[in-house]
Amino acid sequence: MSFKKNTLATMQRFQWFSFLLVLLVFAGYALRSVIPYNFEQVFIFILILFVYLFFYVKKQNVKRKVWPPDILIWSGLLLLFCVSVLFANMVHSPITNLSLEKIQITLLIIGFLVLAWLLFLLKSSLDFFWYFLMGASLIMLFRTILELNFLGVFSVEALGNMGRLGDAFGNPIPFGLFANTLFILMIGGIVWAYKKHPALLCFWLLLLLFNFLMVVLSQTRTAWVGWSEALIGWGGYYFYLAYRHKLLLKFGVGILLLGALLAWINTAMPVSKVLEQRVSLVFLNIEDYQEGHNPLTSVGLRLSMYGTAITMIQEKPYFGYGSEEFSKQFKEASQAFFLKEFNLKHGGLQLSHVHNQFLMTWVQYGVFPVILLLLLFMYLIRYFWQGLRLANEEDKPIFIAGLVFVGSMIVAFMVESPLEFATYSAHYWLFITLLFIFSLNQKLLNRQ
Repeated sequence: MSFKKNTLATMQRFQWFSFLLVLLVFAGYALRSVIPYNFEQVFIFILILFVYLFFYVKKQNVKRKVWPPDILIWSGLLLLFCVSVLFANMVHSPITNLSLEKIQITLLIIGFLVLAWLLFLLKSSLDFFWYFLMGASLIMLFRTILELNFLGVFSVEALGNMGRLGDAFGNPIPFGLFANTLFILMIGGIVWAYKKHPALLCFWLLLLLFNFLMVVLSQTRTAWVGWSEALIGWGGYYFYLAYRHKLLLKFGVGILLLGALLAWINTAMPVSKVLEQRVSLVFLNIEDYQEGHNPLTSVGLRLSMYGTAITMIQEKPYFGYGSEEFSKQFKEASQAFFLKEFNLKHGGLQLSHVHNQFLMTWVQYGVFPVILLLLLFMYLIRYFWQGLRLANEEDKPIFIAGLVFVGSMIVAFMVESPLEFATYSAHYWLFITLLFIFSLNQKLLNRQ
């Protein structure tokens, strides 16, 4: 009996240490320009902990008949994606000629695979995931306070006149993206927080509000992706709870109170004005592009990128152009695109990436990594959907969160190229890893 207690105590210490490491990874990329360490260094400790835990479990004679096929499929798809990217690059140039950043981004996927297996072996409870969202929100709030202090903005009037939140210590786009991920996922944790303690629920709702304001004030269209997915997923979940427990009246009152709160926020801060300005700008840019007036607006440049990328894909569909030759080849191709489509003599777009991950991957590495990326998304949607159908009421939120995040991830991949940057890439791999492993552990626990 004491042997089992010692083993359990050791595993709990490992769980808390892994929780700290995961928070350090998030803090490392969310506060990239503020704190004095690189989040990549944390993976050294993750690897050490995984190796130690693996042999510790083996020493305790904990035998597993078969590994769950879900984690094997997940690992296989990610490893094949890494191999296909490296192989496509080697077709064009030796691996020694690859930039350090490209190698680093590919190795990040391996790092998150190790993290996935570590969390799987630890079998941490679902509470760790929700507590992580709270910790990550506090980290984002800390950065927001630093931003406002740097700008000297601490009044409501000044907030309305300031620029984009997230600009002082980096880029507002990733700032808004990180806050938005927390916002759309924390919506689903309200019931969990309520069951824990009323004080925790109040704190949870406060953090949820702060995340919402961070997203809006970043004024980043990319950061707003996932709102429609969250509305459908969480709206359906809370309606289901209200209907099942005969609380439809309270549900309706809650919706009215939420609307009143948003209306009050809009009068205190020009939230709707910011949204209207950014959305109307999109439609104006599209109109200018379609009529051939100006393809060099914010949206027009994106559409020009897509057109250029499609032209390049048609020329080299199988293995692409390689990551090292992308900028040069894209500049030449965009010159020809502007001349052909708009009769415009342009110097060409000198870009590091196309604002579409699927097109970017295809242009650089060819069709095979794109197929693997699509297979990964298809598998994740199927996995979370099946898990949602079989889960009990208490476990459904983690599977809905998975569907919401995968949906927002797909949309983000259609308007940006997150896998071309270490911070963006780390953000998406971290959250999808956590959602996948915690839902898998919960599913296996329910089967037992």
